[in-house]
Amino acid sequence: MLFETATVVAKNRDKLELVQRYEEAVQTYKQCSEFPLSVIRQGTRILNTHKVTDSYIGDYALIDAVTSIHNSTLLSSLEDSVHVTSGAYVDSSIIQWGCSVETMAVVSTSLLCEHSYAKSHAKVSHSVVAPNSGVSGGECTSSLLGPFVGFHHQALLIAALWPEGKGNVGYGANVGSNHTSKAPDQEIWPGEGVFYGLGCSIKYPTNMSEAPYSVIASGVCTLPQRVAMPFSLINSPSTFLSDVSPALNEIIPGWVLKENIYAVLRNERKFQERNKARRNIFDTTIFRPIIAGMLEKARAALMQPRGNKNFPVFLEGDIAGIGKNYLTEINRKQGIEVYTFYLRFYALQGLYFRIKKLGFPKATSLEEDLADPVWMHQRSVIIKEFPEVEMASPFQLLHHYKDMLKKIGESALISKQRDDQRGMKIFPDYKVVHVLAEKDSFVNDTLERIRLTVSEIREWESLSAKNE
Repeated sequence: MLFETATVVAKNRDKLELVQRYEEAVQTYKQCSEFPLSVIRQGTRILNTHKVTDSYIGDYALIDAVTSIHNSTLLSSLEDSVHVTSGAYVDSSIIQWGCSVETMAVVSTSLLCEHSYAKSHAKVSHSVVAPNSGVSGGECTSSLLGPFVGFHHQALLIAALWPEGKGNVGYGANVGSNHTSKAPDQEIWPGEGVFYGLGCSIKYPTNMSEAPYSVIASGVCTLPQRVAMPFSLINSPSTFLSDVSPALNEIIPGWVLKENIYAVLRNERKFQERNKARRNIFDTTIFRPIIAGMLEKARAALMQPRGNKNFPVFLEGDIAGIGKNYLTEINRKQGIEVYTFYLRFYALQGLYFRIKKLGFPKATSLEEDLADPVWMHQRSVIIKEFPEVEMASPFQLLHHYKDMLKKIGESALISKQRDDQRGMKIFPDYKVVHVLAEKDSFVNDTLERIRLTVSEIREWESLSAKNE
């Protein structure tokens, strides 16, 4: 099974005909693949292992010091061998190419997609783990865990539909209140890139699928809610408000973009470099049409607040998408500003890459290209965001893009410098043992790429002026 197939099935539970067809296909496949004995293929090594029963072991797998492998399939190959070692336990599961299950991890009734893992006493049950993800030390139950998720500590994830992945589950995070004392029938949709901080507690049901790359701060306890504010911070209240329930947290829309663009840019690079999957395809671009659409929708909600203007903050009934949190006026205005900036950046970045792809001066207008749906979306955003710009002259737009790139580079540097400033106040040897922002390889690489892009745009502008 490809992870994309698992995602389609999990996200379309209301399409009964599709679900029925899928179940029939599974039963047909099962009947064709049942075997009366175990199969161990060439090159496989089984060492110091208690038992391997009723299983298919593919080519060149390594099974060493394993407690048990039962009723399972290891799709190993010479190029992408599977390693199950060091006290691991595998039952009724499928372990795909390039995976590892080690150091007393337990995998039960689950699918580990290619190049995923379970280790360090992890427990994975009734779950699907996407390529380039894994569980280390924690527990993942009844979940669809997407790609590039950092799950490296003792934490809990239950009943999560997280196909987008790319997020983080911090130590002690309790993302698992699916039991209401009536029945264990609640769930969570975390959303792409969501970061669950240390010791947070997330009450179900929760839907953050329209709040990508948001952060739940350490120790925060959230109420059941739907949040649709991308790149936001949900934190403990910064001030006491007598007319607001103390159970409500504070939300800051767009905080991640404003205060931590370093992490956003670094994540995008990290996803590209760490992708080992060869059978599954993932789009590692963060600023793309679906994310831009969420930015636009969230900005529209922030621009049209309802409720009593004399009340000190906005609540869920005042602004759709802020969830069971409160929002201050200053953060509402800041959210509009940040969302506008990055929505325009997304669109102008498309213009820059289009000119670069087609070559200057061939691509010097905002012409349509139905064969390129991403560009068509970016073009529509440009027309809405910059109605004053003539369709035939994009260089005024590229001038805006140059300025945006410079601001983003400065913001990435400042966000990293903020860590240095705090660290130097706390540790006397901080400068010696830490790489400062000015020498950070990612910061310098980002600033250099921005410098080259700005120089290229200036060259285009110069050539255009000469042609005129």
